[in-house]
Amino acid sequence: MITFWLCLLFFVSGVAALLFENLWFYQTGLALGNSVWASSLVLTGFMGGLALGNGLAAWVAGRVRRPVRLYAGLELTIGVTGLALVLGLPFLTPVLARLFAPLLDSWWIQPLRLVCALALLLIPATAMGATLPVLVRALSPNDPRFGRVLGRLYGWNTFGAVVGALAGDAFLIEQVGVRGTGLVAFGLDVVAAGAALWLARSVDAAIPAPEPDGRVAAWSRRARVALFVAALGGFSLLALEVVWFRFLALFVYGTSLVFAVLLAVVLAGIGVGGLTAARWLRDGRRAAPALPSLALASACATLVGYASYGAVLDAFLAPGQAAAALWHVALLAIPLMLPLAWLSGILFTALGEAAREQLGGEARPAGLLTLWNTVGGAVGSLVGGFVLLPRVGMEQSFLLLAASTA
Repeated sequence: MITFWLCLLFFVSGVAALLFENLWFYQTGLALGNSVWASSLVLTGFMGGLALGNGLAAWVAGRVRRPVRLYAGLELTIGVTGLALVLGLPFLTPVLARLFAPLLDSWWIQPLRLVCALALLLIPATAMGATLPVLVRALSPNDPRFGRVLGRLYGWNTFGAVVGALAGDAFLIEQVGVRGTGLVAFGLDVVAAGAALWLARSVDAAIPAPEPDGRVAAWSRRARVALFVAALGGFSLLALEVVWFRFLALFVYGTSLVFAVLLAVVLAGIGVGGLTAARWLRDGRRAAPALPSLALASACATLVGYASYGAVLDAFLAPGQAAAALWHVALLAIPLMLPLAWLSGILFTALGEAAREQLGGEARPAGLLTLWNTVGGAVGSLVGGFVLLPRVGMEQSFLLLAASTA
């Protein structure tokens, strides 16, 4: 039951996280600029904060004796600082506009935007990045099968993100506004924090002794390879997400709700993949032997999805038509994106299991896995939008990114 309740809390946390992320990106776009470069730099700043949280958790979470209480503190930090950003960013917008005005034609404006985005999002993003490794440590006494624990937490948190992505754009922002949506996200984080504190007494009492120190010098070659593949997987998926969205923009109306549906398809695939891997690894199976096959399957899914897309268009879209209905958008998106997203969720969990075999402990492999995956994703989003698409073209981008997954 402890596993069920903590997965449920992490689901709620995922809903709140996506609500906050949507609001932050919208508001920082107004404050820092809505150009493609500015939006990408805001995303990079956010992912930099996530990576910092991943790294801190990998370093310290294994030595924490009360991880559920720490998790409650992280959720409360996300809620308080996230709501403060939602309420405060409108007042910062004219200040930042005056700061950027003299630099509009200077190359300095892009590094300045990145620094501002990182400074604004640092605390909540860092807290978000630490939550998964902390909960993996909390569940270790209840289930010693690391891959099962990682996959279930990762999958349910991602499903929460699906709900947050759809609920924010489809209902909340329209009905209660930006501030009201921020209050809903804050309330969800407070609920998660309160429930975690209620569970902490029974869960934290069973936490084992601190993990041994995991210095970089002690890493095996297999551990380094697993973490590098995690970074490459994050790079490929985020770069492909940029390419997918640009490609599908040719066939759908580009409203915020439509792009929320596209994001939800990707997140749903990842979530199902995490839960699939959790079930696959439930009996203590080793993940390492399957990694080459998973990587090859990911490359094939990318190529087949793109090569067969003409048949998808013929089946679901009349010539000259653009999809506007949400079900129609989903039908166009699923064949292209869902198979690879599903395999990515499986691969992420399997890589975590493989890294844990080499590194030991629970929090450290989870933190390092998410760190490398997040850094790879941050680089991939920039390379996809500003190198591959403008310099290589859409078709070659699909081919190169398929090759990178293999």
